[in-house]
Amino acid sequence: MDQPAFELQSKADAADLRQFTARMQRVDSGAALRLTGVGDVLVVSGAPLYPKGLGDELPLVIAMRALRLRSGSADGIDAVVPASGLTDRFARMERTGGLDIGVPPAEVRMPWAAVTPPRAGWREAAQLSVEKLREAAAWGVAAVAEASPSGAGALAVDKVRRTVWSRPLPDCEIAPLGAAFGMDAAGFDVGETATVYRAGPWLRFATPAGFIITRSNEIC
Repeated sequence: MDQPAFELQSKADAADLRQFTARMQRVDSGAALRLTGVGDVLVVSGAPLYPKGLGDELPLVIAMRALRLRSGSADGIDAVVPASGLTDRFARMERTGGLDIGVPPAEVRMPWAAVTPPRAGWREAAQLSVEKLREAAAWGVAAVAEASPSGAGALAVDKVRRTVWSRPLPDCEIAPLGAAFGMDAAGFDVGETATVYRAGPWLRFATPAGFIITRSNEIC
């Protein structure tokens, strides 16, 4: 049986998708991506941060990038695949010069991919400075590094990451600092302002480059 495939509109879109994939792998060498086809749009999602199980206080931070396709042939695709599987297809695409990418056949199970944020009902809640978000992310990275000395075990590092990235975000204290990390990790920290939307317990940080989705129990 043939694997489903999608066709990007341009080489620029292919480069964009390749860069997003590489960024997710930079955060996590074993990263997975969720590919969702809606009409002629492909939504690619990755998780720079996510809790590994019940009781894990690391915030859920999902990065979402939408790409327009040449047709609606990918409509209905919903697959969670290893990022490395897409990397293999980028290399093949370079050899052929085409823009078609087949969905990798090997799917994986990731706890964050089972969570589906709402598609509707979002209302604007705040406007935040992208520069300040960038500074917040840099502070958090430095704080994690400082509190994780060389030779620290994985459990100790994970504890530090939970403590730092679950801290309140400056200027939007009910959002986790991890949202700023997600913006930086995904390359979405572009432009001057990020618009924050809310829908129930969900928060969405939007810039021209993409969306960061996280959760909160309050309102900005």
